[in-house]
Amino acid sequence: MQYRIDSADRIEAVSSAWLEFALANGTSELTRERVIGRPLWDFIAGADTRHLYELMFHRARHDGVSFVVPFRCDAPTVRRFMELVVHPAGGGSIDLEGRLIRGEARERARLLDPAVPRTNDSLMICSWCKQVRPDKTWMDAEVGIATMKLFSVPRLPQLTHGICPVCADRVNKEIDAGGAA
Repeated sequence: MQYRIDSADRIEAVSSAWLEFALANGTSELTRERVIGRPLWDFIAGADTRHLYELMFHRARHDGVSFVVPFRCDAPTVRRFMELVVHPAGGGSIDLEGRLIRGEARERARLLDPAVPRTNDSLMICSWCKQVRPDKTWMDAEVGIATMKLFSVPRLPQLTHGICPVCADRVNKEIDAGGAA
């Protein structure tokens, strides 16, 4: 699934595969008409996550470097191991491509279901690996759910996005290395 952002980080184009992925993941409101021209930042949550994207875009635009960054894009019933290819497209535009490496079925994770009712409490989730941080320790989502005893509660906490130290280090190394696309 591919998309392009312009020099002002507005979405310039999305592929049909991108639209199909959005539809398959319960975000039917993300039509071409509703995303083209909008800032990419409307769709990226968390200051830490945004900062890493800004670093990637700066490196691509100013150094002409392409690179690949691993990430997860999980759904309630599947873990998706993916990679993001970032490639300068000229004129300040950037081409981005999300590639599925592999998917793994899992027991339904209500925590990742946007339709589940939420409390006003929040729970930090890593934007890259999908680990959660219920306290000061990052852990797999299923372990976090068990630790917080969230299996039986009717309302779950809101998810806020950040980045765990392992992913921050990995992404920064990919950005610094560049040229791997």
